[in-house]
Amino acid sequence: MPEATLDALTRRLDRLDRQNHGWFGSAVVGVVTVFLVASASVAGNGTAEVARTWEDARVFLPGSAVPVKLPKVPALDHPLPTVLYLTGCTGFDYSHDGTMGGWAQTLTAAGYAVVMPTSYAREYRPHACDQPTYAYTLGLAVEVSDMRQEEIKYALTQLRTLSWVDQRNLFLMGHSEGGAAVARWGGGEFNGHIISGWTCTAPPYPSLDGVQAPTATPVLAIAFESDPWFRGQFAGSCSSRFGTRKDARQVTLPGSGHNTASYAEARTAVLQFLRDHTVR
Repeated sequence: MPEATLDALTRRLDRLDRQNHGWFGSAVVGVVTVFLVASASVAGNGTAEVARTWEDARVFLPGSAVPVKLPKVPALDHPLPTVLYLTGCTGFDYSHDGTMGGWAQTLTAAGYAVVMPTSYAREYRPHACDQPTYAYTLGLAVEVSDMRQEEIKYALTQLRTLSWVDQRNLFLMGHSEGGAAVARWGGGEFNGHIISGWTCTAPPYPSLDGVQAPTATPVLAIAFESDPWFRGQFAGSCSSRFGTRKDARQVTLPGSGHNTASYAEARTAVLQFLRDHTVR
């Protein structure tokens, strides 16, 4: 198990102990220690773990509704502008992320390749959300977010090696948990960042609160007036976190909701954002 993973599990036990559950930490510390030692030889190192997310990535190409794995990408006449897309906490959803009315359909129809790493390809990957109850395990928020940052960094390194990727035109997009990862990414490697289904509002977790992109990086955020996943102190709008950015836009969809792909206003905004920031 990676050292970072061991540390994360230890921190989680410490949090539980502090939250009036001292009996829990005391009772299981021996069991957890055995588990961690036994797991160390199974999970592999951090690079191997994040590499799994890339190796199992889905690639959507213009002209095809069926994703392919990276080794199966056919020879192309010219490199394609490419969107690195991070799915939400429930994983890949064909109807929202794919080509059954999802974002991949919208993006590939406009001529963009879409690469979606598979976060759950990791041997150790906490599942932090419960779809039926719109509940997210806050104790896992930072740990999972750190994993998603690793996935962006690793994927970017790999994208730079691919001849079919137009290196002048790389975009970063994510939805929900993936949108939060995009909001947190502080690098300036992409032409623009698209944040879907996230409020950029997490006061208890400073590393997850706000928009971390360089001020010169264009940002588009899309969310509903209210979102059942983000209530109370997590309700809000990315626009309140834009600061002095000159090229940042918030699209607010009416009513309560979470998934954005089926809304014409959201699709139009994303396509215009891509057109405005694609180098010709």
